Order: sequence, then C-alpha cells, then structure tokens
Amino acid sequence: MATTMSVSFGLVSVPVLLRLLLDPHDTAVTQETAEALLARGDTLGLRYVLLAMSRATVDSTLDELSAAVDCIPDWMTDDGADRLIEHLGERDGRRRRCPRRGSRDP
Repeated sequence: MATTMSVSFGLVSVPVLLRLLLDPHDTAVTQETAEALLARGDTLGLRYVLLAMSRATVDSTLDELSAAVDCIPDWMTDDGADRLIEHLGERDGRRRRCPRRGSRDP
C-alpha cells in the first residue's frame, strides 16, 4: 500500500518532484531538479534528493543525483558534516537551512 504525502513545493507536488528526479530518459531533468531542490538550502529539499537516490534504478540517474549532492563541498568538512547530520535528524518538520559554503551558523 503506497502512502500519499501532503507536502508540496509551491505549485509542484511531491510525486511530480520524484518523477522528475527519477526520470530514466533525461538526466538533464534529474540534474536540474536536484540542483534546484538543493539550492533551496533547506532540509526538505535535501531529503527528497536523498530519497530519490535511494530509489534510483538507473545508473545514470543515480550518478546525476550523487553529483548534485557531492557538489556541496561544505558537507565534506567536520563542521559541515556535523550540521548536515543535525539537519537530517530533525523530526519536527521545521524548514531549516542546510550548510552552505563558508557558513558558520548552525
């Protein structure tokens, strides 16, 4: 039984975002969607990209999603990794900012 999510990003629903992120025929769509969600800088956008990574069945799609996540170098520092882990551990649904390059605030 599939669950339905009620969250939406503006005028775009979650199922549409996941279809865009998991498009097996056009990796440009996957790349642009992942980059746009990550550019929002919030936990929710990051979670949907990571969810798509866990569901990707086509290697080229997974490569594009991984590249989008890997292009945020702040996560590779100790402080950035700690902030990322903190954001991913959120359970209350607040919109939080993910680490940005050069940012020092949590």
